[in-house]
Amino acid sequence: GGKAKIAVEGQQVSYGVYLENSSYVHISNLEISNQAAQRQLSVGLAVIASSGDLVSGIHLDNLYVHDVNGTLTEKVFPNGGIYFVVTAGGDNSRFDDILIENCSVKRVSRTGISVGYTMKNTPRWDNWGGRIPQEVLDATGHTNVVIRNNYVEDAGGDAIVPMYCIRPLVEYNISNGASKNTETNPGAMYNAAVWPWR
Repeated sequence: GGKAKIAVEGQQVSYGVYLENSSYVHISNLEISNQAAQRQLSVGLAVIASSGDLVSGIHLDNLYVHDVNGTLTEKVFPNGGIYFVVTAGGDNSRFDDILIENCSVKRVSRTGISVGYTMKNTPRWDNWGGRIPQEVLDATGHTNVVIRNNYVEDAGGDAIVPMYCIRPLVEYNISNGASKNTETNPGAMYNAAVWPWR
């Protein structure tokens, strides 16, 4: 597990595995843990898009990500098991051809698996009365995202949450014990086992 840190939007994040603006990367058969003496922004595996370009072909298979001691509430920055994020500097960065399958994610805070929060483009996806213009979807929506056959146990918050994805395929996953942070911290936000956001 990693004790290394990198700044994401000025926030220090501890990570086990970190990819930034990398395409066509396949990672398989790896165990990742990331524990700290006290809670801080922490993630097992982070994939960051910050260049304004398309990040494509990230395939994760048979990873065991466990015991990540992140914060109780943060869901925007990498904080949990497997996390994909587009930073504000990424402008029109987006993800395509993302595959996360056969992974086990256990005892992580906050989120189990997430693809992929888009910091810069949040305002572009809001205030449309539920209908987002096609040009916004084309420029910033993540495509060909598959989250399949994963097991997430005791996630502090959401177990699996695709964000800003266009027609993601989420199938044959198991969530066992989502929203564990709320058991001891009622202010730790509402969560769900599996749900899409924006």
